[in-house]
Amino acid sequence: MARDRDAAQTEFPVTEGAGAHNADPAADAAWRDAALAGALALVDPEGLGGVRLRAQPGPVRDRWLRSFEACALGPVAPIPFDADDGRLVGGLDLNASLAAGAPVTARGLLAEADGGAIVVKMAERQPLRVDAAIAAAIDSGAARAERDGVSMSDPTRFVTVALDEGVAPEEAPADVLLERLAFFISLDLIPIRSAGAWAWTDEEISAAKSVLAEVHLSDALLQAIDAAGRGLGVPGVRPLLFAARAARAHAALAGRTQATDEDAVVGCRLVFGPRATALPAPVPPPEEPQPEEPQPDADQSDPPSSEEPRPPEDGGDAQEGEQEIDPRELEEMIVAAVAAGELANALDLAAGRRAERAGAGGKGASGKAGERRRTSIGGRRIGVRRGDPRRGGRLDLVATMRAAAPWSRLRPKPAGESRIAVRPSDFHVEVRERKKGASIIFLVDASGSSAMQRLNEAKGAVEALLADCYVRRDVVGLITFRGQSADLALAPTQSLARARRALADLPGGGGTPLALAFDLAAETARAERDKGRTPQIVVLSDGRANVDRAGQGGRAQAMADAEDAAARLAAAGVQGIFLDTSRRPSDAARRLADAMDARYTPLPQADPERIRDAVRADAAAA
Repeated sequence: MARDRDAAQTEFPVTEGAGAHNADPAADAAWRDAALAGALALVDPEGLGGVRLRAQPGPVRDRWLRSFEACALGPVAPIPFDADDGRLVGGLDLNASLAAGAPVTARGLLAEADGGAIVVKMAERQPLRVDAAIAAAIDSGAARAERDGVSMSDPTRFVTVALDEGVAPEEAPADVLLERLAFFISLDLIPIRSAGAWAWTDEEISAAKSVLAEVHLSDALLQAIDAAGRGLGVPGVRPLLFAARAARAHAALAGRTQATDEDAVVGCRLVFGPRATALPAPVPPPEEPQPEEPQPDADQSDPPSSEEPRPPEDGGDAQEGEQEIDPRELEEMIVAAVAAGELANALDLAAGRRAERAGAGGKGASGKAGERRRTSIGGRRIGVRRGDPRRGGRLDLVATMRAAAPWSRLRPKPAGESRIAVRPSDFHVEVRERKKGASIIFLVDASGSSAMQRLNEAKGAVEALLADCYVRRDVVGLITFRGQSADLALAPTQSLARARRALADLPGGGGTPLALAFDLAAETARAERDKGRTPQIVVLSDGRANVDRAGQGGRAQAMADAEDAAARLAAAGVQGIFLDTSRRPSDAARRLADAMDARYTPLPQADPERIRDAVRADAAAA
């Protein structure tokens, strides 16, 4: 369990992946931080609360959750969306009470997770009452129920993992829950090759937890943590406590009972990074005292004596990590670590890297619907840059004259002339920004007995999206698939009248050729991208393909072809959302959504407004 001093830093090893290929150091570092945050929360669940895990469903999130469950010391209870109070905090068990003829109570999910963890699914959409019940249990250490004439209280301590699948900044879990979670991490756009297995086992987590109470945090470290938090504009007192507890947990995980400056830096970086709102001005170094002039001594023969450092008052050796630490110097180290951005901008990692890939045309090149792009003409003016107007762009006269003015006196000009001498190097052109329109392509399953219902829902969603697509510069199209073919029922358009005519009578019934639909969607998306639009695929289906690319029946081959076609869409970087229309969430639909790297959303009770809202939310994803 014991580790050396260097191992106490953020470079805890993560095996089987992270950094093995050296393909993306930033992603590797983000994964190491994500793993470390989860491990620290398990070491000190009472002091750190848990983790907000912002990520879409996929293999990277699954690997983090599997590693977390493997290191957890107790049961890991999933909290379903909109869980009722009885299932959450416990209460009267009606069936057992009727059978026994007397009131019988049942424990809730929060009590069952005692000593382990809870995983809050779709935390950004959970009703406030669910978040409030979890927050109350975190604060009090008990799940309390006062309902149906029953009063009960079950002690419980657990780690909370809030799965945040929000696609827009404003789509986030409630503050009442976030305020009680120490760590905010993001897994967006971390490739699977960077997602290695965690470096800890449940035995190591247990050992660290057993020594946590013995870990000492010096006053100098506490002062530095407090000063750094205030300097970084971290709101509230609770994050300061989180940073101190994270430093202690980090020391315990390294097998030490004395927290060091590295522990404080790591704890502050993980906790303060996503919360920092400002970077303070550099701290000036302390003034050095002026040397005093030597005073003449009566006995000049004695050489000047130098003071030896005083030994500790207790006469013993200083323990490891107890050396004197300058709080000012440590504060600067903490601020520098946060400013370095290893975790400070973790929630912006996905957006930044997606923007870089958009320019390269790789995966994720489609960007988000409504993305803005730089242009030399048209659009809204956002600034100026140095450039030649003959190569495109509108000359900004004021900026050009301002650039030329300081050099005017040094440049030769005819005698008596007082005009400003302008050179081509002074030219500045306007930078304008134009909104990049989206092309929303619906893939609607028109097979089977429920085809007409799905078609009607899709028609309503198309009309709802077209109502404001002119302002957003979006177009909407519709592909239907049934029997042995997929057809472009509505080419991408902004015309509501044209859409209504095309959607008036659409046939339904027959087999489910999903592979053919994905292939046609890929062709349509390529054509839309060539027109300068951002394609977005919206699938309405239960995912149960039963017709292959050759038009032959057979579920096994049909699903294989469908997954292959979905993977091709993902490789092309086409953004997508899979709306599962099954009565219950379908494994087939989830597999296809994962293959096309799309957001999976169960929508058994679909209606045009809900479909429209889901599409708009996904289009806002960074």
